[in-house]
Amino acid sequence: MLQDVQANRQTAKGSNTQDTAGFYVIDLVDIEPVPDALTMPAGFTSITQFGVQPNDGLDHADQILQAMRSTSKLWFPPGTYLANKISGGNVGLDNPGIEVRGAGMWYTNLRGPKSIFFCYGAAARCVFGDFAITGESTARAEETQGVQKAFAGPMGTNSLIENLWIEHVVGAIWVGNDPPYQTQPTQNLTIRNVRIRNTYADGINLDNGTSNSLVENVHFRNTGDDAAVVWSIKWTDWVKEKTFQLGPNFIDPAAKGAPDQGQGTGNVFRNLTVQMPWRANCFAAYGGANNTFQDSICEDVLTYPGILIDNEFSPYPFGPALTTFRNISLIRAGGPMFLENTANPWKHGALKLYLREGDVNDILVENLDIIDPTYAGIEFRGFGTAYVPPGEKFDPDLLRDADNAQFRNVTLRNIRITNAGTYGIEVKDGGGRGQVRFEGVVVSGSKTGPIDTGGAPASFFNKGTGNSGW
Repeated sequence: MLQDVQANRQTAKGSNTQDTAGFYVIDLVDIEPVPDALTMPAGFTSITQFGVQPNDGLDHADQILQAMRSTSKLWFPPGTYLANKISGGNVGLDNPGIEVRGAGMWYTNLRGPKSIFFCYGAAARCVFGDFAITGESTARAEETQGVQKAFAGPMGTNSLIENLWIEHVVGAIWVGNDPPYQTQPTQNLTIRNVRIRNTYADGINLDNGTSNSLVENVHFRNTGDDAAVVWSIKWTDWVKEKTFQLGPNFIDPAAKGAPDQGQGTGNVFRNLTVQMPWRANCFAAYGGANNTFQDSICEDVLTYPGILIDNEFSPYPFGPALTTFRNISLIRAGGPMFLENTANPWKHGALKLYLREGDVNDILVENLDIIDPTYAGIEFRGFGTAYVPPGEKFDPDLLRDADNAQFRNVTLRNIRITNAGTYGIEVKDGGGRGQVRFEGVVVSGSKTGPIDTGGAPASFFNKGTGNSGW
């Protein structure tokens, strides 16, 4: 995709003998002023000083890795660089705490299966900017084909990822790593001015205790899992539950006794645009506390909610500090996923709160426009022993927690739901446990009806002022 766009940009400057059609039908076009290529800043060393030339079609993975170990500021001039194989079996390119920059996302491009950057060292400050990574992934198959991400693992302390174009990888930026390959969670990372396209999994995942980090001014399109997410995994619970469910060999033996990495807290996502995620949400929080998503847009979700607030995947609990979603538009969000080929497929709401493995608590959702959701505007769903699908098994402790889960200290404020495909508000599968505060929640134009209480008691709906239409 990137190479095609670059080629088309060059062709547009001159004549194009193949341009003979009378007219063209364009499904999608992005138009922007393309800046001139950047020049090498003072204090940098060019990758060409290490015997690497752009556009030569040769594998330079070993030389790039050696260059990163030999200078504090590494520069990639315009061109394409291949990283196919690293001697010694390295998964990718380990940054020991240097600054890596290129001539701009339109000009410097890294390709190949080893174009994966890590930040090597818990206290390292790694800086990456002004280039593109174009992957070659054809499936979500890292278990058999190896890691296929642009950035992976811990990202040190005070690191920076900016001005990048990433596409055709399994996951774009996955921050955090499963034990034993992480000794200290990422702190104070900044990710900004990035575009992510056409992935098989997550766009940006702040995982395994990543905290106090900022994600801003990022555009996502066609991600194959959550576009922007905090996954506050509690490692010891993950080991216990996955061992019960999938057997003793599922977890790396070296990692089974590893300690927990800590709750993911203090992260901020703002000024994000997500379009057409094809296999999960725009924005999600799996546990954690004091994490904020704000000032963002979510459009055309194919199979899942636009926003998912979910106690799932062995997370630390929510709270006590609030998890907040504010000033967000969900446009045509929600869709069918799981049991699709049955008589009763799941039909996810645009905003979904899910008691999958325990309480959902200390949540504030405010100033949302939910426009033309495929199914419900807001969905509350429960889980537990009565809802286990045939043939599946879950750890008894997980089911106990799900059976007893409740919504606590959850406030929905100033939310407008327009033209829902089914209900404006829907409660399903025991999701009416506990209580939710509604203030200024307005429903209009729902195709089936304004609300389906799903058997929830009246006490579940703690109504303040300004609610209407339901």
